[in-house]
Amino acid sequence: MNFVCIIPSRYASTRLPGKPLCDIAGKPMVQRVYEQAAKASKLTAVVVAVDNPKVYDTVVTFGGHAVMTREDHANGTDRLAEAVGHFPDADVIVNVQGDEPLIAPDVIDDLCRAFEAEPDLTMATVAAPLQEDEYDDPSAVKVVLNQKDEAMYFSRSLIPYPRHSFEEGGIQPYKHIGIYAYRRDFLLQYAAMEQTPAEKVESLEQLRVLENGYKIKVIKTHHQFIGIDTPQHIADNFGEPLWAVGSDNMSKLLRDLRANPHVTSAFTFGARHHVTTDGKPTEQELRDYLSGLGHHDVEIETIRAGIEDCYMKLAREHR
Repeated sequence: MNFVCIIPSRYASTRLPGKPLCDIAGKPMVQRVYEQAAKASKLTAVVVAVDNPKVYDTVVTFGGHAVMTREDHANGTDRLAEAVGHFPDADVIVNVQGDEPLIAPDVIDDLCRAFEAEPDLTMATVAAPLQEDEYDDPSAVKVVLNQKDEAMYFSRSLIPYPRHSFEEGGIQPYKHIGIYAYRRDFLLQYAAMEQTPAEKVESLEQLRVLENGYKIKVIKTHHQFIGIDTPQHIADNFGEPLWAVGSDNMSKLLRDLRANPHVTSAFTFGARHHVTTDGKPTEQELRDYLSGLGHHDVEIETIRAGIEDCYMKLAREHR
């Protein structure tokens, strides 16, 4: 099957203007999302559907694929429907939100596998266990599943309501993760549907599908995701100085990374340097340290790229 990932990217975000170009650990957010999605093994193409020349140029500059769409789309689904016109041979469209810099590639692959396993499947999405501190958070959208792992309802309120404890009822409450996959024809059909009452009240587009009598398959995951909607979200999740993580956190993290020895050594040195001097080491200090370990003529840009990968993994693991 031909799986195409489209990342809708809206430049004029109300709460975070210029959101796609916000810096996330040294790279624009749109690049972080693109690079994570591109790691999924099932995809035949990844493209960003943009509405601003600055974002288009940024994507092309880092080697990505972008298509221009209109600025006046009311929502991401409409932007997606316009962009899909560039991919007439696509069987399934995977919609990854443009504000999910830590989207897990294996979750994208799981969505694709669901379509391979169920020929009649038209739409699927993802849910993760709801954390207790999210119970009353309207930005954490809740979803209730039936016995076939199909969505029964989505809400910003806590559902099901725990008249008796979730543990007593044997129920795991779930939070909806805003990544979708659609059969191409169904996506176009969905985008053409009129808004529905519950969709308007909850301000949740996916309710339009349920209210029209269609099914949404839900893939469960234990990944926790970081959606970026405000400057505070960036500060909370990515604001810690790169070198301030401390050497005590390094050993497990670096074992999990397939980083080259230059990067591993530089990252460890950087953490120790911060602890002892409360500052970021200079390039020359890094070179001198690596030379002492026998790593000569190391490209600093290679080190930086590896360090950024380390930082992104650390952000995910300590979410």
